[in-house]
Amino acid sequence: MRHISSFWTAFVILLGTWEGEAQECGRPPMLNRIVGGVAAAEGAWPWQVDIQVRMVAIMEV
Repeated sequence: MRHISSFWTAFVILLGTWEGEAQECGRPPMLNRIVGGVAAAEGAWPWQVDIQVRMVAIMEV
């Protein structure tokens, strides 16, 4: 029981010291997940699809 109590005490203390990333009101967070990509020209279709079933690609466009 003491182990569980110590865990929750440490958890609450650490949670109180954690500061998440601040976000300005009305501005979505910057989430850039493109690695090695380039900006698309206006009017181009800047997307790619990779559908996988059980880790096997069945369609790539």
